[in-house]
Amino acid sequence: IFPVLGLRVEAGGKVVGLTADTRRSDRIPWVGANADLLIHDARHAATASPRLDIQERFHTTARDAGEYAALAGAKRLALVHIGAEYAGREAELVAEARTAFTGEVFAPAGGDVVVV
Repeated sequence: IFPVLGLRVEAGGKVVGLTADTRRSDRIPWVGANADLLIHDARHAATASPRLDIQERFHTTARDAGEYAALAGAKRLALVHIGAEYAGREAELVAEARTAFTGEVFAPAGGDVVVV
């Protein structure tokens, strides 16, 4: 669903929504509607440096992810596709997402297993 690459899976009474390489779109809430877990692109930050405004043409911020998770009514939010510029500082993007979303927010590392 352009400009959103998204996937919604409903199985066993659980819902997982996934966005990837996603810019802001009114279609994102459908992907994460009432999801047990919304896995959301957070390539860059709106508040932490470096500010990568050019990325907004192609990706969402951590704050965007939080806003969409709240709008969708998701229970948990996993921030993925975080830029290398923020390596070791993922907590800053998690904090940014939490300004808009009151559910659980985390940034899984490669190889992490998340139970839904």
